Amino acid sequence: MKKIVVLGAKGFLGKNLCQFFDNQEKYQVSPLSRVDVDFTDIEALTKKIKDISPNYIIHSAVSLDNFENNIRMFYALEKVASLVEKIILIGSGAEYISARYKPLMKENYFPNEPVYPVDIYTLSKYTISKLLSISNTKNIFNLRVFGIYGPYEDFQRRLISNNLVRNLNNLPLQYNRNVAFDYLYIDDFLSALDRFISLEKPKHNTYNLCVGKAYKFKEIMETIAEVVEIDFSDIILNDPTPSNYEYSGDPTLIENEIGKIEQTKLVDAITNLYSWYKNQNLNSLKLN
Repeated sequence: MKKIVVLGAKGFLGKNLCQFFDNQEKYQVSPLSRVDVDFTDIEALTKKIKDISPNYIIHSAVSLDNFENNIRMFYALEKVASLVEKIILIGSGAEYISARYKPLMKENYFPNEPVYPVDIYTLSKYTISKLLSISNTKNIFNLRVFGIYGPYEDFQRRLISNNLVRNLNNLPLQYNRNVAFDYLYIDDFLSALDRFISLEKPKHNTYNLCVGKAYKFKEIMETIAEVVEIDFSDIILNDPTPSNYEYSGDPTLIENEIGKIEQTKLVDAITNLYSWYKNQNLNSLKLN
């Protein structure tokens, strides 16, 4: 049985990762949050990893308000890399920098020129990817994800969950602009990640983990309307200005090694997510 440590176990991805691997007999999962150990403390993290003795570490923790802590976490992981077979960083398509986005970005589209602060999250992900590219540590891998959605995500600011929760609170559905995102349902992400973990020797250190298909927000909202059974004409579009903005990646590199990334039908995924929200305590689903 292989042992997996999940860092950031209380976050959106962390909770889903722990549930997924807990349900598989081939893995033993150790969920860690900042309550259990300071991920920026090299000595503390090293001791914890030695105590658990895992085969793999999946790093899904991120600070949205502290750039330094994000970088310190990466350096701490570099120090413990020799203790495990693989460390997997959950990166982001944000690393390509929003002002440079184009459809189906490849891994080598990563900017070489200096990047100025956009926000802490983007700058952190960009800097960590840059550091990994010059690192001598060869068993750390960065999986750049784009629009992942599913249970436990931040419904206050994520398009699909926000509108499902709005419906449950008897609020009108709305979206800002009809842009396009490369969305990946959490179940499909987890399936692909499982296959990547099983790779004996990945050929690269950075991959896009996405499906290479961008959904226009209008199509997503139409699907949500179908699932929650309202008329699409009742949905509010805040800014009708036409937009060619697309946030999508090319998954060819990873698909060459693990096979095709599955894609649950949009209507099925949103139906599943809506059912999950309906089973939650409505008092915990209040919008700001």
